Amino acid sequence: MLNKILILVAIFFTQFLFSAETSQANIINAVKANPSLLNTPQAQQKMAQMGVDKSQVLNKINISNNKKLASNFIDNDHNITNNINFEDNNTDEIIQVQHNKSKLSLNPLEYKNNDTLLRESLQMQANKTNKKLTRYGLDFFKNKNNIKQSSLPVPSYYIINKDDSLSIWMYGATNETLNLKVDNNGNINIPKVGPIQVVGKTYNEATIKIKSKLKNNYPNTSISMNITNYSTIQVNLVGEVSAPGVYNISSLSTVKNLLISAHGIKSNGSLRDIIIKRDGKILAVLDFYKLLRNGDDTFNILLKSGDTVFIPKSNKIISIDGSVVNPAKYELKNKETLSNLFTFSGGLTYNGSKHGFLVKRVENNENMKTFEVDLNDASNFQLQDGDKVYVYKVDKIHNKSIYLYGNVVRPGERAISDTSSLSKLLNNEIKKVSLNGVFLENTLFSYAMIKRKTQTLEYEIINFNLNEILENKKDILLKNNDKIYIFNKYNSDITPYVIISGPSVIKTGKYNFYSNMQVRDLINIAGTTPYTKIKLTTYNTENMMPFTKFVDLDYKLSAFDEIELFDYYMTNKINTFNISGEINLPNTYSLNNKMSLLEAVDLAGGFTNKAFKNNFEVIRYEIINNERVRQVISVNEDNISNFYIKNYDEIKVFRIPNWYEKQTITLKGEVKFPGVYTIQSGERLSSLINRAGGFTSDAFIEGAVFTRERIKLNEQKRMNESMHKIKQQLAFISTNGREAGTQVQSSSDLKATVDMLEKQTKEYKAIGRLVIYLNENIEKFENSEFNIKLEDKDTLTIPSINDTISIYGEVLNPNTFVYNSSLNSDDYINKAGGITQRADDDFLYIVQANGEAKSLNYNSWFNDKSIQKGSTIIVPMKINSVSNILLWKDISQIIYQLAITTASLSTVGAI
Repeated sequence: MLNKILILVAIFFTQFLFSAETSQANIINAVKANPSLLNTPQAQQKMAQMGVDKSQVLNKINISNNKKLASNFIDNDHNITNNINFEDNNTDEIIQVQHNKSKLSLNPLEYKNNDTLLRESLQMQANKTNKKLTRYGLDFFKNKNNIKQSSLPVPSYYIINKDDSLSIWMYGATNETLNLKVDNNGNINIPKVGPIQVVGKTYNEATIKIKSKLKNNYPNTSISMNITNYSTIQVNLVGEVSAPGVYNISSLSTVKNLLISAHGIKSNGSLRDIIIKRDGKILAVLDFYKLLRNGDDTFNILLKSGDTVFIPKSNKIISIDGSVVNPAKYELKNKETLSNLFTFSGGLTYNGSKHGFLVKRVENNENMKTFEVDLNDASNFQLQDGDKVYVYKVDKIHNKSIYLYGNVVRPGERAISDTSSLSKLLNNEIKKVSLNGVFLENTLFSYAMIKRKTQTLEYEIINFNLNEILENKKDILLKNNDKIYIFNKYNSDITPYVIISGPSVIKTGKYNFYSNMQVRDLINIAGTTPYTKIKLTTYNTENMMPFTKFVDLDYKLSAFDEIELFDYYMTNKINTFNISGEINLPNTYSLNNKMSLLEAVDLAGGFTNKAFKNNFEVIRYEIINNERVRQVISVNEDNISNFYIKNYDEIKVFRIPNWYEKQTITLKGEVKFPGVYTIQSGERLSSLINRAGGFTSDAFIEGAVFTRERIKLNEQKRMNESMHKIKQQLAFISTNGREAGTQVQSSSDLKATVDMLEKQTKEYKAIGRLVIYLNENIEKFENSEFNIKLEDKDTLTIPSINDTISIYGEVLNPNTFVYNSSLNSDDYINKAGGITQRADDDFLYIVQANGEAKSLNYNSWFNDKSIQKGSTIIVPMKINSVSNILLWKDISQIIYQLAITTASLSTVGAI
């Protein structure tokens, strides 16, 4: 079916909208962007011939038939519905009208497939939410604020202890402040008065006693007292606490201060039966919930040294979640019920259901049991330790409302009673706010619809004439959850429009069509940049087939006409010229009328300081005998202001002869004046060495390292290409091992080797060494083949005398040894402990100080006995080449190149 429809669309639209190359995807996108294309008479005719309708086409290409412009639903003058959601909580239809977004036209009969209906049904489920619940009250102990106790008022019942510090302030006849500490005998010692016994007395008792003593010695003096520093007491904390033990705390501390210091209780500890023991007897049993919920002051019992605070195991910990104010885990006492749990949790939220509380319980550590309890029975329902209570939200079935959708001013819910009727509902609203206050413009009064859920939970449709309802000629008794749909006339009709497009249009797209509308009206509203032609495609023809022609601004438009404006520069090409070379702003520029070469140079920013101004080259293209001919014109300085540029001219400004960019070369090491030197074109190496003052007495010219940037880039490129080639061959061997003659184990070893090489090549930095032979006698060197021409960025490094031989690779002790002319390569290898089992003794080689390399024969009578100082011996690792000779050759080449580079870097001291 889809192919059939797409063929229809392709045949129709390629005739007047698309080129022959239009793809199926482009056709679909076009219809998606403009579904009204299917409303044209030609499209309707084709669909009738093929036996399909508009909805089938739209459904097949996943376009909702409801997608229309905002103007199809309500007029822009009635944007009072912006930012209002028309929502059926049953998720049957959801119509959202949002600012600056397309508005959905009303369609209560929209087709929904099985997946959509199943998904909407599941959305009606009152599913439980899973929150991580915490124990109520434990957060209290996370508060670590430390209040300076000396700033607190001293309780009158505070018992004074040894080491308390008292401040006595006397003012009047005598002005004096005394800071006194209670000594080991329990006294404070006051000058002129003597010791006063205060230990064991309350603060109130001690104050009276001290003031009476002082008045005898300080008459006409007022006295004020305070405790500035409290002594320390030692108490015991035991039971279900995080850190039981002995605590040294301030003598002004209560149980809550002690528990904060101990970081609270364990998760199974009781907050509601906290026991304080003093002298072996229970002094008090505290309920922490009284402090948390009511601010109860019983927790202000001051602890004494030797007191024991015991935290027993909680009796019952109950979890409550869902639609309650404070979901958490709560501790209940034996006689407390589900009703008390609701009190602790703050009660139900505004949308919490008072029916069907879910209680889950584990009985006897083996069975799971579930209960359903209503709020009326909560006070009689006893809970057990570990019970989990869940409160559901009020579900939709208990709502007492209907829903009004569509072309109304205030869509949404309406309250109903058992006797509510449609006529009474609508007419009551009209009496309050008038007809215009209820319905929007273009309301369809001849037809409306009620969608109602039946007793079998299916939907049925009740249609009615809205005029008859409003005139009380007919009425319908409303039922809970009814959905009333009021339609706009344009829900089933097409709003006339015109379309404007083209690269020169500022705001392309659809515009409402009105009678007597001219092309100039549409263009002025859409806004344009310069344009030339106006193309019109109209469907207002006798045979209803599209007709295309060019029109002017006064042309009167018809409904569904399409205007296309052509950019001015599509038919009026801009003349250009190109200027390059020694000019400040080389580029292609627009050509002015009668522009001279001098003006062209000025337009391009003028000459650079390297420009050769005596002569210029202009390449010009002209049509001669119907052929495009290329001419090269030479313009001298005298004619620059009289030579006029033509379209497509290419101007070249030459550089002054022998003006070259600065080129430098770097000299390092044992020359008298090392550094960076500027060279001229064609300068040779001997000239540079002379300029640097020649070699020093410590120069080791046999080990000179000459590097060149061009060679360096080539080396790096070859290394990368070789590695890429190896990886390609390895991939072939891995997938075609048997055909390549490779065993599985061999292929695995080969891959490990390649991985190792790839890691080394990523770290590899080519140096671009060129092997040269220098001579201390510069005159002789001048005639040598190695007296090469220098290039920019060349580097020559002359190391100091090197009396060493280095050995790298697979020897027991890679090292550097002092050069001995009587030793050969085998001797040095043996000094390094000999080769390892992994060494490839068939491919040993030596890199001499000047960069040349030659192979060696280990333990052979034919071994070359001579070895030069500064040389490096390379002992490579043996790699099983398997049967793939090509791959092995490439691997060997990379290993060789890595070794040569290592030796060169060793020569210049880089490693």
